[in-house]
Amino acid sequence: MTVAQDTEKPTALLNASVPLEEVAQFRVARTRLQGNNIVYDLLAENNGAMDSAAGLWNMRAIKTSSLAKPTYDIFPRNDNSSSSLRTSYSAPVGRVVSNALGTEFSILACPSNDTVEWTEVCIVLYKINILGRHGPRKMTAVIRAVNESGQHFVDSTGDASVSLAEKYHRLARRNVMTDESGSIIVLENKLPKWNTNSRSYTLDFHGRVTVSSSKNFQLINLDDDEYVVVQFGKVGDDTYSLDFRFPMSPVMAFGIVLTSLVRKLACA
Repeated sequence: MTVAQDTEKPTALLNASVPLEEVAQFRVARTRLQGNNIVYDLLAENNGAMDSAAGLWNMRAIKTSSLAKPTYDIFPRNDNSSSSLRTSYSAPVGRVVSNALGTEFSILACPSNDTVEWTEVCIVLYKINILGRHGPRKMTAVIRAVNESGQHFVDSTGDASVSLAEKYHRLARRNVMTDESGSIIVLENKLPKWNTNSRSYTLDFHGRVTVSSSKNFQLINLDDDEYVVVQFGKVGDDTYSLDFRFPMSPVMAFGIVLTSLVRKLACA
């Protein structure tokens, strides 16, 4: 990504939206450690290969809570080791909090290095689908709107203190998915189509995804289903590809991916 790189302020860098005309490409690697610990690493790509040397963009997610309310903290990572829970930074730049069923997630960001003040920037909702009986997963992501410069929309309607979940449910109750105030953006996963030859549900990932998985997804704006905002899918036993574009930030995109990867009790 050709963004001004401020190595002294990784928090602001990783929470900044991708420039309008760019597509960020990453790999996500899952590492199983002793004691049933799992860490997820976001690694910048270089010509389609993992490139841990581009450390400004790399991050690591570590589970930090109990089963009752699973939480993953996201840290900057500028080392080349995937065999340890340790990172070079003590403070997280992002956080993903789940409900007990794994159907509702809140993604929090800390937009400044100077203070630890969490801001909810995205929620992800999964439709309950035990054992996958109702077909492929259905997910919705609701994010705070940003302008072309990547600055968050200032809500002038008096609803600035209203949560993303409440704003979304207000729209859902009216059976509309376009927010008239422009303060939120609603994204939904592009539904895969049934392929009679392979007898499976398929999406066109344009060669970026090579292994079928219920965790694979493409997030789109319903007003333009050709504009894929986030694309994620499996390429190996413990490796996934991740592409994202404006208005996503690295922290937000990684957080959405974590919601797909973690264990869910009420969604296959």
